[in-house]
Amino acid sequence: MTGSKLMVRWVGPFKVVEELPTSFLIEHLLTGEKFDVHAIRLKHYADNMLEVTEELKHHVGLQGIKLGVRAVLNGRYNRQAKEWQVLVGWQGLEAAEDSWESLASIDSAVPEKIKEYVMNSTDNRLKRFYRDLHDGVND
Repeated sequence: MTGSKLMVRWVGPFKVVEELPTSFLIEHLLTGEKFDVHAIRLKHYADNMLEVTEELKHHVGLQGIKLGVRAVLNGRYNRQAKEWQVLVGWQGLEAAEDSWESLASIDSAVPEKIKEYVMNSTDNRLKRFYRDLHDGVND
């Protein structure tokens, strides 16, 4: 029965930051992103001694909530993968969690950050790839 659309999917834990008249403002433990959710969507869990460990952050990170891109830190051409990649710094994660991702994939998610990185780069091959990637997009 895994993957059934009829089953409730619970994710978390989230930190409750504010009680509102008809809902709660909760905060994602990794990204700090806040969500306004109705109480019926929450499962009660109270542990004021809960320690937010690396293991708990890893568990939360595997739940499919998209992390925001904090910064594009570096770029390279990966010969094995035959693609341009960028080193991404993720919001809410430590530098040790930075990861190499496909430039095209990150460009579709945060085009302004990729454009800024490419424009400030001195790598003409990267600039040519970026120009070719966007060639005809605005026609």
